[in-house]
Amino acid sequence: MSVLTIECFVNNEELTTIAADAIIIATPTGSTAYSMAAGGSLVHYKVPAMLFTPVCPFSLSFRPLIFPEDVKIYLRVPEDARTVPIVGIDGHTRFKLDRKESLRITVSNYPASCTLI
Repeated sequence: MSVLTIECFVNNEELTTIAADAIIIATPTGSTAYSMAAGGSLVHYKVPAMLFTPVCPFSLSFRPLIFPEDVKIYLRVPEDARTVPIVGIDGHTRFKLDRKESLRITVSNYPASCTLI
């Protein structure tokens, strides 16, 4: 297995090229435990945000990020990528992204309702 290399854009502006074992993108009510296990922040469920957490990044300069919920994240597989990433959505849907393909990630228009007891 090779290192995952993904070009990352936020609102059509290049952020970085990620070299890591994986990337977790979640909302405060979804996949937060996985994000925290990988070193991401704990975020209150009422904060309108998107969590962006690299898993075992190959650079100490790339740390977990929290974006406002209205951003659009684009992930693109570089043409010279050594491995083809597999995308998993909520642990159910899985598909491969080929070289030069991209994935757009946004917060859903249908949020989950949560209540603390």
